[in-house]
Amino acid sequence: MFFMADAEEGGESSQQNPLVGESGGELEGGLDNFLWGGALEKADDDPYVSETGEPEYGPSGEDLDRIIHTKSELGPLMLKQVPEGQVMRCIVKREKGMLGFSEDIVLCVQEPSKWENDKQLHRVLLAQKKQKSSTLNIHINFPEIMGRQLLGKIRSMDKREYTLYDDGDKKERKELGFCKVTTAGATKPITLEAKVKVDQGALLVESYDLETVQPKYNKDKGSYYLPFERVGERVTMNSRHNFLLQKSDAKKKRKKPLQIGKIEKSMFALDIRYPLTPLHAFFIVLCHIQE
Repeated sequence: MFFMADAEEGGESSQQNPLVGESGGELEGGLDNFLWGGALEKADDDPYVSETGEPEYGPSGEDLDRIIHTKSELGPLMLKQVPEGQVMRCIVKREKGMLGFSEDIVLCVQEPSKWENDKQLHRVLLAQKKQKSSTLNIHINFPEIMGRQLLGKIRSMDKREYTLYDDGDKKERKELGFCKVTTAGATKPITLEAKVKVDQGALLVESYDLETVQPKYNKDKGSYYLPFERVGERVTMNSRHNFLLQKSDAKKKRKKPLQIGKIEKSMFALDIRYPLTPLHAFFIVLCHIQE
């Protein structure tokens, strides 16, 4: 199965326990420690920074409807880093593939400052596993654009090691990222390490090393805990695919570049921050759910 189902799929949701393992217990410090907010000014050279005063990033309204159908605009957006101090709200969802023979994973963006009431799925990226390939081969496409849709590929020649490439052919393709799963198992949290490469223009490419935040284990409850933000909104159900990603050299109290939490069956809320691009975040999530 491409998207691994959770053992607790049929269980009840938990408003206070975004656990990797079994449910039970409360978060350390209470919910208030994981709520956040702030105010940022709009950058003149960036049309996607929210003007509402909330630190949220992305196109909205008519701009969003146009961009998801326009490769010349959607492509650069998916390859652009979320600005520092902003967060991009997304949804990762499992869908049945054509004729129901396979499962696809889609990345949907949510309108800044409207995500709580935005029930429409604005599909921007689609991951499809190539069934006839001798090794893992996942194509990441633009689902709402006609013509050539490919944005990137994920290849794996060795189990638990994944490489992200651009849409070039085998001789000319560029490596955009690498991910290695370091711990996995039915009874252990999945951990991974990642390196992403971001093209800054003028032949300058910056690299960033990231790793999953290690969950804390509660012996009394037999559960793993993680300090998620917006518990009860962006994380509402237990799942072994709930995780946080941090820069390898980051201070503990800094905002995490990636948070993903289950909110309903086959659907996860994904929050993306600097230094990640939407494509890099989607890549890391896809690697995690292979386990």
